[in-house]
Amino acid sequence: MTFEAYGRLIALGPPTYRFTDELPERAMLLRHDIDDRPRWIEPMSRIEAEQGKVATYCLQVRTPFYALDDEADRAVAALLDDGHELGLHFDSSRMASDDEVLEGVEREATLLEQRYDTPIRVVSFHMPGVRPVGHLDLGDRVNTYAPRFFTEISYLSDSNQNWRGKDPEHELRTAGRIQFLTHPTLWSGRPLREILEEQAARLGTSVEDLATDDQKAVLEMQAHHP
Repeated sequence: MTFEAYGRLIALGPPTYRFTDELPERAMLLRHDIDDRPRWIEPMSRIEAEQGKVATYCLQVRTPFYALDDEADRAVAALLDDGHELGLHFDSSRMASDDEVLEGVEREATLLEQRYDTPIRVVSFHMPGVRPVGHLDLGDRVNTYAPRFFTEISYLSDSNQNWRGKDPEHELRTAGRIQFLTHPTLWSGRPLREILEEQAARLGTSVEDLATDDQKAVLEMQAHHP
């Protein structure tokens, strides 16, 4: 998976819109959850801008994989300059109540707004399968897992370099309204094991200890079908 391949893929889809737009019958929402170093934002952002596409890049505030440092600042400046939008990628997986989630979203969205001087209108959730989030009303902010963006339209994700039995080219060619979630690091030309090895080295752990069950399944699949 490369950035060039990503560019060819999004060229097949409908015109792009923002999550806050009124969506026509054919519309593609490009969303990127930043789970790894922000350095991979810039090549993806440029490819989208060259095609006249708009996307939303959702940055985490609490993660062991990167900090809001100079690298993140450069990446955010680049994506905003390319005409894209900054959103929040929020981890609610260990929170006990909806109120705790809502308070955390407001706190972290405000932090990003103050640091980058841009409105945070879009919120995506990390590992939404662990804690249901689609029902949450975020007020003036958009929940990317609300039914109108998730179950009521088509949804495509590159999660762990695994399309889960879907053909992405077919999905994008035939889509009416579709949300397309990608993770920039997965398009950096490296197989998942290499990505995880770099992450594990930074955290001082092993791939076996770091990888989720889903990632281990993909590693097994890629080992047999490189």
